[in-house]
Amino acid sequence: MEVAELFDTGTGIDLAGEPNGHRVDAYGQDGHNPLAVALRGSALVREACAIVDFLLEDFEVSERAHTALFEFGVLVLAVNREDAVLRTHVHHADLDALATAGGGAFGSASGPMSSVFRDVVAALRAEPGWALGSDAVLGRLKSAAAGYAQARRLEEFAAGALTPSLAAAARGVWKEALIEVACVVCNDDSRGTNDTVADAVGRLLGSVVGLASELAPFLGGEGDSRAVELVTQRFAVPARVVKLTSPQIARALRATLELEVRDLLDALHHLDPLGGRSALVRRLVLAMLTSDGSARAVVAATTAEPPDRDDIMRRMRAIALADGEVTTDERNLLRRFDNQLHTFDDLIHRIEEDRLIDFDEFQQLREMRQTILDELFQVALADSHITDDERQLLLRAMELVPTLRSAAPTATSVG
Repeated sequence: MEVAELFDTGTGIDLAGEPNGHRVDAYGQDGHNPLAVALRGSALVREACAIVDFLLEDFEVSERAHTALFEFGVLVLAVNREDAVLRTHVHHADLDALATAGGGAFGSASGPMSSVFRDVVAALRAEPGWALGSDAVLGRLKSAAAGYAQARRLEEFAAGALTPSLAAAARGVWKEALIEVACVVCNDDSRGTNDTVADAVGRLLGSVVGLASELAPFLGGEGDSRAVELVTQRFAVPARVVKLTSPQIARALRATLELEVRDLLDALHHLDPLGGRSALVRRLVLAMLTSDGSARAVVAATTAEPPDRDDIMRRMRAIALADGEVTTDERNLLRRFDNQLHTFDDLIHRIEEDRLIDFDEFQQLREMRQTILDELFQVALADSHITDDERQLLLRAMELVPTLRSAAPTATSVG
């Protein structure tokens, strides 16, 4: 399966082709923004143009709005890749302006990055979609700007102060902001009908793209131990306690990614199929995964067929018996997992009484899957130590929990 098929975009994206020459040539040409001047002519600018053209392929938008989305897209890619030009041109006055959102709603700027935010907001205010999407756009833009400023200051304060999970979260909100800008540009009305769903989809988008980029190096035999923190912080467990090897890190990341990908695909079904947000999110996910080379990681994490409950427990027991005995710790984990699966089945039966899954029920299922993993870690840590046997069972549980789904169709949320 190709990632384009997984996200149902209808077509792939060619980042090696030639994007809109006029827009690329005009970028930074007036010399007003030193950051744009520094990036002018780079592959990053051409790639951002191709991604935005791909996003807007089926929408009629104004030239000013298209350009504003493109220029913000350049900034999103630069932040995502930690491009060196940002450190060269974004100084303290600019960071101060980002931290305060240019006085509250990006009405002013004090440097090249805050200027991009100011110009994007000014362009969006002229769009029909601003009336519905302004709060969401400003909220995400403020989070992206403040997060970047905070990350830079943490780095200056002390080496290592910016943990991998904080850095990933700071980058993730930029993708959410890009989607919100795109939805205003395309006059999408989902904020008027599916506000809660739109928020959840945005968070899942950032999580999927972020996790995929962390997993991709492991699939190629690379990767480093910083990814441990991305896994262990999910369970509030210190990395020194879990003690994962590189192959185990890859397994844990793949399982976590599968959980988020499957939840994102499920959540997208709760959006209005005729609205623009679903198409824009699907296309942006595909574009970002293609851009950073992590598309294969997503496909690899979602190809397995979901087993049934009995099969899940057989697999878990086989792991516990692999060394010839079942320890007390393993028995406790197996008993808790079996009880959890019974509880999950009961939840499924209650939810499926009307043969449809609404968004509230989707959230209940998502929370239950996460609760299962949380409780298993609590059982394993009851003696403040995770044994090798427990570690193997926890990893297998992480790989099996994402497959716990309902077969009932989705009820699109409205209101």
